[in-house]
Amino acid sequence: MNLFDMLPKEKQEKLMQSFGRDAQKAIDSLNDAQKNDDIQLMITAFHAMKSALANIGQTEKSEKAIALEKAGKEGNKEYIAENIKQFIETLRGLIPVENAAAPNNGEESVSEDTAFITERLTSVKAACDDYNYGLAESLLNELLNKRLRSKTRELLTETKDLLYSDSDFDGASEKISVFLNEYK
Repeated sequence: MNLFDMLPKEKQEKLMQSFGRDAQKAIDSLNDAQKNDDIQLMITAFHAMKSALANIGQTEKSEKAIALEKAGKEGNKEYIAENIKQFIETLRGLIPVENAAAPNNGEESVSEDTAFITERLTSVKAACDDYNYGLAESLLNELLNKRLRSKTRELLTETKDLLYSDSDFDGASEKISVFLNEYK
């Protein structure tokens, strides 16, 4: 049994949500890196995924990321070419459904309830200013279940990551302030 399996279900779910976002970013980076023959970008993505995979108890898959990172550092493009598609598919298979199919994620044509979102984000900011993680998380989750434009959804997930991963209440509060100043 690994450490991930010993965590409470709620913590496992949060780690998997965070992993899903990171894995999607890595997939996008790896696809871009392949198109542009950018070995350094590949190395960076493999490096990020070796830790992320280990954090969710995927030791064998983490070892594959280590092998791919090593191949990149050694300039072994043949090994990477032979293994990268399977690695990307492995990552896709691990992304939680809620990450892959967030409601209306990325639709700029979505009509947001700006008054409601502004009110809730103001409350999230106040919760961050008071270092109230539970309230901030609850409000962010409520917002993430709404129809949102990609920019709004991105703010919410980044804010949630700042709070959950880094306990950066001040950074989260500042991020919300900047967003609200530009929000229409």
